[in-house]
Amino acid sequence: MESFEEKLIKTKIVIDEYVGCFSNDYKFLFLIDKMNINQPKQICEKLNMAKSNLALLASKLKFLRYISQTKINNKEILYNITDIGKRKLQEKIEKLQISAEKQELIAKIIKNL
Repeated sequence: MESFEEKLIKTKIVIDEYVGCFSNDYKFLFLIDKMNINQPKQICEKLNMAKSNLALLASKLKFLRYISQTKINNKEILYNITDIGKRKLQEKIEKLQISAEKQELIAKIIKNL
């Protein structure tokens, strides 16, 4: 019988096959838009990214007008997704097009965790 860890690794491999094409740009947008994670510290943890690299990524996304930045108390930074960023994220999600057979497989693996 597979251990929990083995099942988890199998799940990650199958999922990465489909969403691995999601670059950190799109993961950043997804965290802000779909998971309401908008503080740099939280985003760094989720993306396993150094704060300096996150700052570079945020600068790029601000330049592309995918995100905006708000400062609270001149100290804390919050990121917000723009309408342009939402459109780009939705386009990327729609391009995944996972077959029904693969959706079933992924659902089965996740259920068996």
